[in-house]
Amino acid sequence: MSRLPVLQGLLLTWSLLTAMQPFGQLIAAEATIVWQTDFARAEADAEKRQVPLLVHFYATWCLPCSKMDRDVLKSADVKQLLGERFIGVKVDSDQHPELVKRFGIQMLPSDVIVDPTNGRVLMEKQGALNLNDYLSMTSRAEAKFQHALKRQMTGRQIPSDELAKLEDIKIVLGEPQPLIGLDGFSPVSLTKSRKWIRGSAEYAWDFQGVTYQLATREELLAFRQNPADYAPRLLGCDPVTLWETDRAVPGRTLYGAFFDDELYLFTSAENRKRFKANPARFMKTQHVLRIEQIDRTATLEGSHLKVADAPEIAVPQ
Repeated sequence: MSRLPVLQGLLLTWSLLTAMQPFGQLIAAEATIVWQTDFARAEADAEKRQVPLLVHFYATWCLPCSKMDRDVLKSADVKQLLGERFIGVKVDSDQHPELVKRFGIQMLPSDVIVDPTNGRVLMEKQGALNLNDYLSMTSRAEAKFQHALKRQMTGRQIPSDELAKLEDIKIVLGEPQPLIGLDGFSPVSLTKSRKWIRGSAEYAWDFQGVTYQLATREELLAFRQNPADYAPRLLGCDPVTLWETDRAVPGRTLYGAFFDDELYLFTSAENRKRFKANPARFMKTQHVLRIEQIDRTATLEGSHLKVADAPEIAVPQ
């Protein structure tokens, strides 16, 4: 009897075992990975799984970041939390300045929890947290997310088991209503074609606390990719008023103007004229505005325009 088939069989078995070993190790390694490092992939995973996205900003030179990573982020409680109810991603602030700008990060470490279905920030904490505070933050963000999810479900019949889970969550009422940017006009249409086209609530996306409505799914995808390229500067607040009074007053779509392909909104034709005369002066402002700083009580007469009344966009020279 020839020994060749036996040897060939042994070699084939050995090759298969050798090939399978790295694959098995890879599966085991991936099973222990809790924090992702690719923001785009993590955002897509969170949207697919319909769970909140937890974004942790850090830097390699930041000592409080290292301490928080060791004492909090690597704890068994957080690992279990991320493995079941959140998608977590760590973002090196030095490597991703665009994300630092997008979320208005001013201190390290910082954490932002985002609703992946609309980009809305559910919870934000800047500065180091201990484990108890961190778990409290994620718990409150999860409650807000589930509350929003419940409202989205009102258009269909909710299974009893889902309803029971949602009813157990305590919701803090009295939160401010979302601020609709550009009075509902699409920032993508405005930036790309200088046309005032009404967006749709179906294609809404949140950026820096302001909700923008896009006209089509294609516009929504473009806005999600680079929201800062389309959203008005200073959260839509008048740069002249901000410079002179230090008040963040929302501008009006009636008085919009582009400068260097960036959109600014003004509270009056006079302020727009003054900006046009010396834009460099008012663009020097170092304000990093946050949604809670906006004076939402300011009177904006005529801010809600009909499509037929959409204003012309001015382009300062």
